[in-house]
This record gives sequence, structure tokens and C-alpha cells, in this order.
Amino acid sequence: LNRTLPLVDRHFGGRIPAPGAPEGPDGTLRTAAAAVPDAADARIGTFDFTRGLAEIWRFLGVANKYVDEAAPWAALKEGNPARAGAIVYNTLEALRIATILLVPVLPTAAQRVWGQLGIAAPLSAQRLADARGWGGLPAGTRIHLGAPLFPRIETRPASAPTADGDRANSSHRGGGGMSEITIDDFNKIDLRVAEVLEAKRVAGADKLLELRIKIGEATRTLVAGIAEQYAPESLIGRKIVVVANLQPRRLRGVESQGMLLAANDGARAVLLAPDSDVPSGVRVS
Repeated sequence: LNRTLPLVDRHFGGRIPAPGAPEGPDGTLRTAAAAVPDAADARIGTFDFTRGLAEIWRFLGVANKYVDEAAPWAALKEGNPARAGAIVYNTLEALRIATILLVPVLPTAAQRVWGQLGIAAPLSAQRLADARGWGGLPAGTRIHLGAPLFPRIETRPASAPTADGDRANSSHRGGGGMSEITIDDFNKIDLRVAEVLEAKRVAGADKLLELRIKIGEATRTLVAGIAEQYAPESLIGRKIVVVANLQPRRLRGVESQGMLLAANDGARAVLLAPDSDVPSGVRVS
């Protein structure tokens, strides 16, 4: 929902695009959509709620994999808005089906999804039969962008940054006696290429910059202790490498959603960047 609705708003005038003829991975998504209502209903009908919900989560996993592989943002860059629109439609149609199935369990969240999808028919009037048919999401429907359904919850207090911003930069600095990690540990780190859209100094912190970055089609804010080495205006449009799945934390009142990578010899920080131009959002491995 959070990845597709901004595309609708930005590239399709805020209205659900036309579905188009199925191709590529579309068939896998449709097959999963056709199976999930009865699979979930069979489990719930015998009071096996856990496995019934597992069927829906499995379907949502298929939908997430679909949008990753079909990559509507890539189709837009290639000048194929019709295909991008079809991918977006398919993803949102999968969400429509999942929302109908989940409303008895997540009534408030489901209603918020329904409202963001902009569907005129009330969710309370939907029945299992409405989830069984593909194509129930009317093309041309105006969406309503909203806040993320499940915002991150800070379960532990964030440490206050030092006045000079050293804490923000401490994770970038190497040192002796590093412990070894396994490949499984490394695979937990999601490194992505990002593009800097905006940069400005953080008030009251000489070493901190607030950056608004783009990772694929998503934007986020991060705080970095590089103000002594880089003027904010010099960073606009630069490609950098960031840890995309780092737990957010607040620094000087700004929520930092990620960490950029820099080499630091103790005297200066040097940003790491790809040596040739690649799209933002590309994974670093």
C-alpha cells in the first residue's frame, strides 16, 4: 500500500490505473488471489483461525514479491506507463481482496486501507464472494493518500546525541578488535543506493546534516555527522549508499530513518558511492 499509492498519486493523476492484459508474473498473483478466499475460509470455518490468517499472510507475501519483481517504477523509467499502471492495479486489487478477508480480524486497519483505496462501496457490505472475483477494484477510482497503517513504535528510549554529533557518526568509524560475523548476519543488512534530494544543517548541531533521500520510489529522512566535510548544497543529486533497514531514531528532534556509509580515518568522513550511475533503490551486496 505504501509503495503503490504514491505511484498512483504521482504518475496516474491520483486515480487507479487500468488493469491491462496479464503478462509475466501477473498470472502467479492471480492464481494466488483465486485460491486464498476458499483456503482461508476452510480454515476459519473449522475455527482454525491461526492457519486461516496464515493463508492470507502467505497471499500478501506473494503480492509483495510480485511488486518487487514486476517493478512498476522500472516500467515508468522505460517509458511504459501502461505496463506500470497494470502492475499497480494488480497490486492494489490484491490488497482489496486481502482487506475483505481481514476486516473481521483487523476492522480498524482494514477500514483505513479501504478508505485509502477510495472504493465507494462500503467495506461493511463486502462478502466472501466479493473476494473471490478478480477485478473488483474500479479503474479510475480516486485514491486518498494516508499515513502508514502501522507506524514504527520505539520500544526503548533513544540515547541523546552529543552536542557535536559524534554519536551520529560513531557507527561509521572503524577500530581494532572487530568480531567476526556470519553470512546470515550480513544478509540481515539491507544496503541500498540512494539519491540525495535535499540537504540542510540541523539546528544547534555543528556536525549534523539532515538529508532527504530517495530509495527507489520511496523517500525518507536521515541524519548524518558529515557537516564539517560536506556543504549541504554539494550533496544534492549525489548517489550514496545507505543502510535502509536500520531502526529509526531521533537525533536533535529529527527522526533518522537509516544510515549513510562513509569511510572515516578519524580526521574526515568520505562518502561511499557507486563508481558508475545506477538507479536509486538498487541493492548493494
